[in-house]
Amino acid sequence: MKGILLLCTGLAALVCYALYVRSLAYFLREQTGCAKREERIFSFLFFLVIVVLDGVSRRWYIPFFLTAFLRHILFVTLVMLTGREGREKKFFSAVFLTAVNVLAGNFASSLLSCAVLVLKNLFRTGEKAYISLTGSCWIGVLSYAAVIFLVRYLAGKVSSLFHNKVKKWYLLLAIPLLFIVMVTDIVNYGASIGIMVVSNANGPGYWNDYHNELYSHIAVCILTAVSACAAGFYVFGMNRIYEEQRKKEQYRSQVAFYQMLQEQYERMERLRHDMKNHITGLQGLWKNREWEKMGSYLDQMLQEGELGSGEEASGSRTVDALLYRKHRQAQKEGIAWESGVQIPEKCPVDEYDLCVLFGNILDNALEACGRMEEKDRRFVSIQSEVIKKCFLLEVRNSTGESGEGRPERPGGKENSREHGIGLLNIRDTVEKHNGVVETGIEDGVFTISILLPLTSENGPFVPQR
Repeated sequence: MKGILLLCTGLAALVCYALYVRSLAYFLREQTGCAKREERIFSFLFFLVIVVLDGVSRRWYIPFFLTAFLRHILFVTLVMLTGREGREKKFFSAVFLTAVNVLAGNFASSLLSCAVLVLKNLFRTGEKAYISLTGSCWIGVLSYAAVIFLVRYLAGKVSSLFHNKVKKWYLLLAIPLLFIVMVTDIVNYGASIGIMVVSNANGPGYWNDYHNELYSHIAVCILTAVSACAAGFYVFGMNRIYEEQRKKEQYRSQVAFYQMLQEQYERMERLRHDMKNHITGLQGLWKNREWEKMGSYLDQMLQEGELGSGEEASGSRTVDALLYRKHRQAQKEGIAWESGVQIPEKCPVDEYDLCVLFGNILDNALEACGRMEEKDRRFVSIQSEVIKKCFLLEVRNSTGESGEGRPERPGGKENSREHGIGLLNIRDTVEKHNGVVETGIEDGVFTISILLPLTSENGPFVPQR
């Protein structure tokens, strides 16, 4: 009977290990975008790690702290080798899952141990209440079940923590979680070698043993609960702060956008208001054949209306106004400018989203050029066209850096929180329209390419000329 019970316990543990590993793989697939093949390889290897470490630690009595450390290291290593996301994001994912496993598993195990001890003490009057090896195994199985449920639940609830963040943000969250995991493992190690909370030493031995073990589990349970609350408040609090900063940045971008439209409208209104006087003046210059003065007069009218010289005729008045402003800024700073922008007719991307893309990219490009010491090599080139029902936008600018095609931020340098938020605004806009964005730097030239699909019931779009 005892052998059958041990066999059932072992089978239950193996099933629980398998479900636990599958829940981790599911979480990683949701948050890091690992492929199905990578998910299967991760599941097999980590299941093997758990079974081997558990068997070896029970056979040769390896210290708990060393076993936990090896398990954490191997888990992080496997996560870093899977998924398509950046290293920082995968590292944070591994640390986050490790923290969930350690804190939730520890809390559930201590709480169940307390419940078992109390129940045994109630129904075994006069006998020493303790948890047997089989009981410990089943408590471990139930603890794993609690972790599995929590991981599956969090997989669909914490997407905001893992998406649209800068690299440093992931590391900022991972380090405190690592510290909490380390402290919890140390506490577990102390409990595994018999360091417990001691009750009144003057009472009967039975009550001392029972209360010592009970109080130790209660202490571990409380410590784990406090640690979990601290980790949750920190992680989700930091995420809330980050999202608020992004909203403020988006609000400032929107205000700047409408201010630009208002200023453009006011200039056009002034030009229309004075049109009669301008026509009279031009007519006089024409009659007197003063062609040079007439040309200067027309140039001044264009500048006053911020219409540009016709170079920025993209097909969108709003984009033209933005490009004209950036062109003038580039001219003032001595930055070479090349523009060939064509916005398709009936473009599904509204003018505000277009200005988010063009504005953030060009702001960072001009700032990157402004940091260069070699002023004669500074340039910004912006091109866009329609290719096979897709809108392609490509911006190139000099940076003075080199990277052989490695991914970079817009402009080519990670130098500020605003640049990081600007890139997130770009990526959000691109994802909103089911597009893709690629960045790279090579031979001191930064390139960002954006491809947006153009779908319409009336067939392909045709660029305005």
